[in-house]
Amino acid sequence: MAAMGDMADIKQVEDRYRRALDTKNWADFAATLTHDVISDFGEALGGTHRFTGRDRLVDHLRTSLGKGVITEHRGGPPRDHRRRRRRVI
Repeated sequence: MAAMGDMADIKQVEDRYRRALDTKNWADFAATLTHDVISDFGEALGGTHRFTGRDRLVDHLRTSLGKGVITEHRGGPPRDHRRRRRRVI
């Protein structure tokens, strides 16, 4: 059963990650990342975009995703993954 609880926790972090990124709530977004996160967006716009560390990644996204940039990460509304589903027999 611990694995099911772990999966529910992971899905909740995914929900918070998407919502925080799309609403540009940078403090909440940072809270979904580890301090030593490594992010590699590859080469785009003539440069390499690789960031090591939560603060560097969040600063980059804050700068890159200004008010005129809209993001939409789909995954459904926030949900409580700990609820058990009923089995239909």
